[in-house]
Amino acid sequence: GIGVFDAMRISPDVSPNWHPVFSMLNAYIKADPSFPSARNAMRNTINRSWLHHRWWVNDPDCLLLRSTDSDLSLDEVQSLASVIALSAGSLFVSDHLPALDDERIDWLARLLPPLPRPARAIDWFETTHPSRLILPLSDQSGQRHLLALLNWSDHPMEMEFSLDELMLPKADSYHALDFWQAHYRRLMWDDIHAMKIPAHGVRLLALRPIGDQPAWVGDTLHISQGMVVQQWQADSNNLKLELGLGRKVKGEIWIALPSAPGAIKLDGESLEWREPHPGVYAFPAVFDGVGHLELRWDEKPNA
Repeated sequence: GIGVFDAMRISPDVSPNWHPVFSMLNAYIKADPSFPSARNAMRNTINRSWLHHRWWVNDPDCLLLRSTDSDLSLDEVQSLASVIALSAGSLFVSDHLPALDDERIDWLARLLPPLPRPARAIDWFETTHPSRLILPLSDQSGQRHLLALLNWSDHPMEMEFSLDELMLPKADSYHALDFWQAHYRRLMWDDIHAMKIPAHGVRLLALRPIGDQPAWVGDTLHISQGMVVQQWQADSNNLKLELGLGRKVKGEIWIALPSAPGAIKLDGESLEWREPHPGVYAFPAVFDGVGHLELRWDEKPNA
């Protein structure tokens, strides 16, 4: 199909099961890499990611989001959604959308629009099931790297990594925001970092070097954790942003500021905020189409 078709399937059929399931043969096909299953669809999507926009548009098969008539756990659905989104290929949903609950519809919305390019598997040549995907991104929200840590095993595990082995630009420390868990942590350059990941689960982090200027840390509005920012205008104690994704937006935003905000307003309405880590402020955001965000703070820096 090279040069003939615009898009091409790159994986086995996905199915509402993590491992292949086929009647009396389950014990024999559990480890087979080609039978329909969520695990096999994810594996081939990662291993053939380099074909995207080289030979065709990659089609990783359908995203399954439903919580009924499916044996996929919440963690498995998030892993499947992460791999499909990070492939930057076509996005199809085979579920009956009116039957999805609000949470799963929100997960789908967070994947739209698609990412501009696919992630790269760091350990591609070390294993048949790459567990570390990284994607550098740069836009109005600044430069960052998305890091996906995948646990392919049937048991919870702790995955370790260092910022140096990820080949990130060197900095004393990094912001790290977990997209699915909505959890912030600060990572030091010289440390070995450990992430607890449930069986078949994922940790999807936005990594940004920490500086002394106001910075977008991340958000749960879109899987890119920054694509929502269309314009960024910063003064000594004021930050004005235009936000938009071409759809209704609902989620939470994290921003680093020199000192605590005196006011945060979205489309003129004041927002309540919290401080999950010194100098990092989180607040909700809901708007339709375009939103205008303004933050003011005292010029006195954080201690």
